[in-house]
Amino acid sequence: MNMVTDTAAWLRRKLGIRQTAKIPRNLRYVILAVILVGSAISGTLLWEWINPVAALGRVFVFGLGATLWLVLVVFLFDLLVAEHGWCGHLCPIGATYALIGAKSLIKVKVVDRNRCDNCMDCYNVCPEPQVLRVPLHGKPEESTVILSKDCITCGRCIDVCAENVFAFGMRFQGSIDVKNI
Repeated sequence: MNMVTDTAAWLRRKLGIRQTAKIPRNLRYVILAVILVGSAISGTLLWEWINPVAALGRVFVFGLGATLWLVLVVFLFDLLVAEHGWCGHLCPIGATYALIGAKSLIKVKVVDRNRCDNCMDCYNVCPEPQVLRVPLHGKPEESTVILSKDCITCGRCIDVCAENVFAFGMRFQGSIDVKNI
């Protein structure tokens, strides 16, 4: 699914689409709760009926079918309504990752704010770019560890940063960093 949403984000930049809808970030937690309660009541995995990742897989296995529309809807939503809209605002799997990862010991951290040349590559590749603001451009007394539960610790910012500003590390200050290789 990342390929679909990343293509929509790339196309948004190429077409100069700056307008984005204001969607509550907590909406995905509401969707997750509705799916869990609905699954418990019905005894079926409701999420799998509308899961675009599974739908994308079914398209490749079973050919073009009725599930392709769901992937197209996610693409158009991310392209026309909200950048990173599916992953950042609607996806209940992202909400699950956030709940599990909120207390994770391994986090992405900013090794040295002064190395940042403001190229914005990290913001462009991050599925949750709002999590980078404080650790990267915050006040000196603010933490350089990305502690937001919205960070899924994917490491895209580490991979794209030519200045090696980011590294994997422990959530606690003074811990050992794993540099970008």
